Amino acid sequence: MKVNKAIVIGEVVSQPEIQQSPEGPFCEFQVKSEDEYFHVIATAKRAEIICKYYRPALQLYIEGPMTTKQGAIDLARETLIHVQEFQFIGGAKGSVNVPH
Repeated sequence: MKVNKAIVIGEVVSQPEIQQSPEGPFCEFQVKSEDEYFHVIATAKRAEIICKYYRPALQLYIEGPMTTKQGAIDLARETLIHVQEFQFIGGAKGSVNVPH
């Protein structure tokens, strides 16, 4: 398996929801950048912050290792990004200010 670093600025297209695993909290969601969709996974404190403040249509900068895997049902490949760094950027009408 190859691991590459991805840097993506895109629109959140699915509502991030916090989930629990034995290793701690995590969330999964999709980000659209131009014509590409990325499956994004955030863990720990990053997952908690993203789930608390983000919703679809808002812009997000994400950076982290990227892996590609073959889909199970069809032969499409899926790109996964594991968030190491992120930043809220821009915004949409009604966006939320994140406290620092």
